[in-house]
Amino acid sequence: MERTSGCHNTYSYVGIEDGWEVYIAQHNNSITEFKNEFKVGIKAEEKEINCSCEHFKTMGVLCRHAFTIMMRCGVKEIPEMYILKRWRKDVISRNYHFSSLQSDSGDCENVKLINDSYYSFQSCLDIIRDDKRRLGLFAEKQQMLLKEFESGYISPGLKSKTDGEVVCKLLGVTIPIPKQINIHVLEVQSNKGSGIKKRIPSADKNNKQ
Repeated sequence: MERTSGCHNTYSYVGIEDGWEVYIAQHNNSITEFKNEFKVGIKAEEKEINCSCEHFKTMGVLCRHAFTIMMRCGVKEIPEMYILKRWRKDVISRNYHFSSLQSDSGDCENVKLINDSYYSFQSCLDIIRDDKRRLGLFAEKQQMLLKEFESGYISPGLKSKTDGEVVCKLLGVTIPIPKQINIHVLEVQSNKGSGIKKRIPSADKNNKQ
């Protein structure tokens, strides 16, 4: 029997149903005279337990009814299946997603390194997100690495291509590019006079004459 202020809970053994040991947990409130019952089933050897209050389904943790029956049946540790990832120290952030990138060569080790890198990056952010100083230091180092890797980097898809092909690739268009380009320079013509060396007299000179 469990007692709290104005309340007491009783647990009674019912019997075996489909391999489950069944107990009834009864809540009694002496102040409000409220009573409520829950059915608890346990398989001690398999370390399985369920309760009709469905606290585990809604909250992700076992209810007090389950813990009480487990202790009565000699279960000293919380079964692994009832410790959800959200409560573990090594939980992966819900914002984290494994990389969708795949190695062109199909190298599994390369894909693993990509996923590990994503995980390490996200884990660092989860740890220092509230520490402005360390977050700034982390961002600075990330920028340094980015500049180092970008230096001299050429996308594999753009290697061994001409400038025109690179532009077409970036713009997503297809333009026929001739193998040889001939540039014809136009002849420069004089735009003064009539094309002869003699200058054309001005209007003032014509009037004087």
